Amino acid sequence: MNTPHRAQPLDQVAYAIEIVGGAAALARSLNVTTQAVCFWRDGKRRLPESLGARIESATGGRVTRQSLWPDTWKEVWPELIPGTDKHPPALDQKAQAAIKNEVVEAAHA
Repeated sequence: MNTPHRAQPLDQVAYAIEIVGGAAALARSLNVTTQAVCFWRDGKRRLPESLGARIESATGGRVTRQSLWPDTWKEVWPELIPGTDKHPPALDQKAQAAIKNEVVEAAHA
């Protein structure tokens, strides 16, 4: 039995889908499958943080990383904390490869 992933508010994923014009349109803008988008919306798969900025862009900033990951966004994107000059540490090649693999896996989910 698949346990739903509840890492982000599902209503925010649904809102992003609505803003962009449907699951297929959001999938195209993120370069993933429509099925992956529907799985995120339905809580069957976890939305990868690596797509957060792209979702913000696709929705014109109406769905934010903060709204998608309200409990963890500060850890992932400290540079977004108001009034700070924090920048994320540079990713080494291994970390960059892991993020790329996560995006590819999400696209084929």
